Amino acid sequence: MPMWHSLSEKDRLSVIQYIKYELAVDRVTDPDYPYPYFVEETVEAPIYAGEPPEPSEEIVALGARAWKQAKCWECHGDDGKGDGEKAAGLDTDCGFPIRPADLTTGQFKSGPSVEDIFRTMTTGLSGTPMPSYEQTLSEEDRWALSYYVLSLSAYTDPLTGEPLDIAPADRQALNDSAIKATESHYAYKPADADAAPRAYYAGEAWAEKHGIEVPGPAAALKPGLTPD
Repeated sequence: MPMWHSLSEKDRLSVIQYIKYELAVDRVTDPDYPYPYFVEETVEAPIYAGEPPEPSEEIVALGARAWKQAKCWECHGDDGKGDGEKAAGLDTDCGFPIRPADLTTGQFKSGPSVEDIFRTMTTGLSGTPMPSYEQTLSEEDRWALSYYVLSLSAYTDPLTGEPLDIAPADRQALNDSAIKATESHYAYKPADADAAPRAYYAGEAWAEKHGIEVPGPAAALKPGLTPD
């Protein structure tokens, strides 16, 4: 959400309050008596997460074992494509069908960082079949599982679902955990990207449509480069 960072702290808090008390309301179950979740339900104690461990091949391997232990494959499939044996029969708390996320796209409801994934592993996703693993997996295993989930999404085009055509040198750079991009959609720039028109995402697309200038990073990052 590029526009989010341009808001003042007061405005951001106002948006959060609006989402909680105006949008987070069940108006479907009983239209005559809407159910405001943040008014009616008891607020639980906050969950504090420590610093994530450093990424490594060992922690991803531990995450792969936690994936099997937690039976994530039953819904998300062996390869994380959202095609597990239970995928077709899942419903939301309101009774609407829902498909498990295709983790290979790199598009996550709660954010793309390992901290975001860890939070989801810890709290679950309310209203969906995604459970909390706070009581069933150790903190170490939840961090490892979070890194493993991110490893599933490295090389798939989120629009087509097809594997990205990545040059060997670029692939090696992408596997270097010391290289960082300023935003997720700048994490990989294909070799022929200079010849293609710039793609806009989410809030950027809305801003462009309404004639609002969107400041970009210092440079669209190629693997191995950092902004000035």
